[in-house]
Amino acid sequence: MVISGQTNSTKLRVSCKSKGKSYWCDFLGKPNLCRSYNNNPRHFFTQIMWDMKKLHNACQGPRVYKPQMCRSASDEVQMVFSASWPKISVPKPTQASKNQQKQQQQVKTSITPTKPPGHKQQPKPQQPAKPASKPVKPVVSKPVHPRKPDSIRGAKEKRRRQESRGDDNIAVFKGKFTTKDKARCSWLARGEDSYTMTVTCKPGNGDGFTCKYTAKPATCTEYGSNPEGYWKQIARSLKKQKKLCADFRALIRAGMCKRAPLDAHFKLTETSQAKPPKTEKTPIATNTTLPDNKRQCTERTDHSVIAKEKCGDSWGSLCEFLFTMIQSGDC
Repeated sequence: MVISGQTNSTKLRVSCKSKGKSYWCDFLGKPNLCRSYNNNPRHFFTQIMWDMKKLHNACQGPRVYKPQMCRSASDEVQMVFSASWPKISVPKPTQASKNQQKQQQQVKTSITPTKPPGHKQQPKPQQPAKPASKPVKPVVSKPVHPRKPDSIRGAKEKRRRQESRGDDNIAVFKGKFTTKDKARCSWLARGEDSYTMTVTCKPGNGDGFTCKYTAKPATCTEYGSNPEGYWKQIARSLKKQKKLCADFRALIRAGMCKRAPLDAHFKLTETSQAKPPKTEKTPIATNTTLPDNKRQCTERTDHSVIAKEKCGDSWGSLCEFLFTMIQSGDC
């Protein structure tokens, strides 16, 4: 595949070689009108390549390619066949097929009945005149309320169909689930490039709550090839949330988008759930007064008398020093 940009469109050339023979074909389109293409243009042509791999000849497949990632965009986004080499020839009808067509026409003409010459149509018998009808009594009609014009009613129905199908480049996905606390919840996601998912829950006891999550699934390359699997994994992740609509740090992740940026995962932006009140810690009163047996002795006692009695005059000074070092709490 070779991609080249022209003035108003993009040209895609597909070149192939098979058993010593080569051929090519060109496609033209305006994929830049699709937002998903601008975010990831490489994946746009990768999806076209997947469709061509299924063909015996890449240039003899569909004349128009519109990848899944741009399914909601306008028809100008699709790549349309423009030229090829060698030219694709349409097989001409053979002489045997022409003879069969002539025989079929002859059989049809032989079956149609023909009227014999000189046959005249017999005149139809005249029907007797009907008797005069009785006078009709006047009927009083009831007042009819004015109805809405068909244009207004048709516009409303069309708008409902667009919301259900996701027309006007707005896709809609929704689902239901039950949490471990037996709360019945439902979710609905709407958007084109950036999706807003609204979650509504009604627990068995207590008031319900709602919240909103936002994400950009197009930033995940796997989303373009399998959008249904992406939304199934998002629904499972919603059901496993321990603090639904309460934790602003938690992300609603899809397993297929592990290597995608953070924008591909849903993040909490708005919530109606009240935050739990903060409990203030009460200071514990501590008794600063020490018991009598643990009071420190601030006054120095004179141990000279006790040292002389215990150790004598020769060792009195040494014993006084030891008594001072090991002075207890009792003064």
